[in-house]
Amino acid sequence: MSLYKYKAINKEGESYEKTIEVNDKGALYRHIVVSVIDEARSNTLASVEATTYGVYFDTDSVISFKGATYVGEEDSNEIYELHSKVEISDVALAGGGNEIVFERLTGQVSEVGTVTLSLKDAFDSTLLTISGTGTVASE
Repeated sequence: MSLYKYKAINKEGESYEKTIEVNDKGALYRHIVVSVIDEARSNTLASVEATTYGVYFDTDSVISFKGATYVGEEDSNEIYELHSKVEISDVALAGGGNEIVFERLTGQVSEVGTVTLSLKDAFDSTLLTISGTGTVASE
């Protein structure tokens, strides 16, 4: 196991580092993406700031946002940048978008589907499956 650090940007636009212990870089970035999804779901279920939360999947980052739709450049967005050798290579969600939004009280999503996380130089990928209950499974 190794300790890895990754960069996140908070609501105020300030960069900070988080550290996690994982077997490999693929596991690290899978953990980051799943953690962002889980946190958005938890915030929605807890009615933090009396709103819903969601996650937007970009090629080189995962963005946690408040509200019913993703708005780029919103001050409250939290951006988690992926390493330059890691990318979100495919997003296949119901409705065809790149975002999931959790329903208050239930944590469910209507945007069920998959997100593929790939290591560019290793030709390795992980498929994340997002269920209707808002939970994530990785393969």
